Amino acid sequence: MLAIILMKLFKKRYFLNVDGECFIVGKSLKTKLKKFFLKGAYAYLTAGEKVALNVKKHTKCNNIYTYYFSSLTKQEIEKNSKSINQNTNDDILVVGQFRNYKGLDIVLKVANKTPYLKYKFVGMSKKTEAFKKEAKKINKNNNIEIIPFLDKKKLYKEYQNCKMFILPSRKECWGLVINEAASFGTPIVSTTGSGAAMELIEDAYPQFIAKAGDVDDLYRKVIELIKYKNIDEYKKYLLKKSKEYNIERMVDIHLKAINEE
Repeated sequence: MLAIILMKLFKKRYFLNVDGECFIVGKSLKTKLKKFFLKGAYAYLTAGEKVALNVKKHTKCNNIYTYYFSSLTKQEIEKNSKSINQNTNDDILVVGQFRNYKGLDIVLKVANKTPYLKYKFVGMSKKTEAFKKEAKKINKNNNIEIIPFLDKKKLYKEYQNCKMFILPSRKECWGLVINEAASFGTPIVSTTGSGAAMELIEDAYPQFIAKAGDVDDLYRKVIELIKYKNIDEYKKYLLKKSKEYNIERMVDIHLKAINEE
């Protein structure tokens, strides 16, 4: 932030990388600060197309390059697509740290409403015990499994085998686990609080995007996906969409932006 202030002060041209949704709403002091730091760049690099539209809306700048954010290479995505989700078990997979913005507590409440479904939470790491205490307070069913950590190989097996993947973010700029799950064609339910979900899923399958922080709406989306008859089409869509977001494309667009400007 100090660097941005100095660039503005000395009237230097600079690029600003916006790696996901900015969540600029209302007229609070926080919103005003966000707008201050967002405005003024000579050009912008944005994680996705919707992010680009929001940046243009708030900055009125036309020098915007969308680089399609991902942590996966083309080769990795292609390899994953050959291990397409087979729905071999009934687990609903949730991956994420135990932090408020991740919304894991929302899924705990959904699990409480669906005792006939099984939920597998992965990735709490050092906060596993705190999450277990939270789970005991919220969920009264024996339908939750908590795994502190899985290495990439084991996690990828979960993507391949689960019934669906849920990312219940309240406010998360992106959410790279969406890219990972999509690369296996794993059916996804997420929220308006995930930049990645809004980019990859919302336009084509809005019925699987819940309002951020809304337990009842997330519950409805989960049930909608369980009952969905064209699940194979959804899987194919996710596989295809995931290929648009890769590291090579990110590099090419960054280089293009630098060379053109």
